[in-house]
Amino acid sequence: TAIARTIGKNNIEVIKSPNKASVFVKTELPEKAELSKCMIMHTRAATQGLAKDNNNNHPIYSKEGVVLVHNGIINNDDVLFAKHSFVRDGLVDSEIILHLVKKGWWKDIKKLEELRGSCACALLNSGKPGELILVRSGNPLSVLVDKERDMIFFASTRSALESAVKRPFHRGFSTLMIEEVEDDLALLITNKGLEDIEEVTVSSSYVYKSNYPSYCSSSKFTTNIGG
Repeated sequence: TAIARTIGKNNIEVIKSPNKASVFVKTELPEKAELSKCMIMHTRAATQGLAKDNNNNHPIYSKEGVVLVHNGIINNDDVLFAKHSFVRDGLVDSEIILHLVKKGWWKDIKKLEELRGSCACALLNSGKPGELILVRSGNPLSVLVDKERDMIFFASTRSALESAVKRPFHRGFSTLMIEEVEDDLALLITNKGLEDIEEVTVSSSYVYKSNYPSYCSSSKFTTNIGG
């Protein structure tokens, strides 16, 4: 379980622990993550790579300052690491997403079509402050727009957002809107709102036998989308 948040113009802080969310929230770690312009929170259902190794727990990040949370499973990560001569930092399959987009960022988003499996993910970039990329292909992804507070939240399931709306933070606001992101789409969100949309299709076909089933766990994001 972990939190990633932007700090200033070119820094992202990641606070993580190899514990499930119910344990994480009772520690002092969440208190260290003060609200910032962009935040990602994630709790992982481990499928590949041991949870006790924090390199495998999301958000994961590259030396270039790209941060990722991913719900789903990538079946050809070993194939792509070999093809592109990428060097692993951990064992989690999601790491291949970081390597594919870390140089070109949004310009390289179509490279995710090399993946085989399923993908619902969010990416932050310390070099692109105020930008968030959301990708959905095969796994669910929903967004909640809070026009009253000029904020966007996302979660892997609509039910998670509907549950959040019932809590005091949102209660009484009539300007809330929850929408499911269409499948096979990538969204670029900036301080100005939705900047760009690109079709990205991750094939669900298997390139080798995998013992890891698909899964979906909770992720949330918030950013100010005003000018």
